[in-house]
Amino acid sequence: MALSIYVVKKWIGILLGKSVFTVNQDEGKVYSKTDLAGYYNNLTEKITRFGLPGNEIPKRHVAEGMTIEFSIEIFQYGLAAYDLYLMTNDACYLDKMKACADWALKNIDEKGRWATFPYKKPNQLYSSMAQGEGLSLLTRAYKVWGDQAYADAAKKAKEFMLIPVENGGTTVYENGNIYFYEYLHEDQVLNGWIFSAWGILDYAKCFNDKDAWDQWNKIE
Repeated sequence: MALSIYVVKKWIGILLGKSVFTVNQDEGKVYSKTDLAGYYNNLTEKITRFGLPGNEIPKRHVAEGMTIEFSIEIFQYGLAAYDLYLMTNDACYLDKMKACADWALKNIDEKGRWATFPYKKPNQLYSSMAQGEGLSLLTRAYKVWGDQAYADAAKKAKEFMLIPVENGGTTVYENGNIYFYEYLHEDQVLNGWIFSAWGILDYAKCFNDKDAWDQWNKIE
């Protein structure tokens, strides 16, 4: 019964436009084609409409009745906060961003992975989308605070992301092209592929990393 109630509430919120799943996500307002600036997709309504008090990390209620910390949602919240800082110059948004970036540091494992789907896909924990958005957040955190821990974590996250799927990573290499997988061993998802690719672009911009630029050029 609890499962049914959750699902009903979730879909009522979506249908009424009162859910974080239905926020406007048009083109980013403060991004740059050449420099590491704001994010390419406008995620700001995740905070302006559904923001949390202080520096709380967003949590997701899942159908099984659990409350989880979902990496993709946290990374998007942090990216939204950075955009809002660039748009308003209000330091409170930097505090929100840092809370998310520090969560990324705390929860990345020794191989550079975030366990994104333990509640849903225990045998397919990892996601190129989480890796890519984690990269986008960590590179911006490094740009703001200059903490080497952010750079080191971003490097590990990139390296894991680019491991072939058959070797446990999140990328497929075929005919000289690169394909990122939001869900492993399932059909490719377009928006997940795009968010993943932006992570590689942000790493290349942040560190002017030749290997990352080479990977980005293969994506294009």
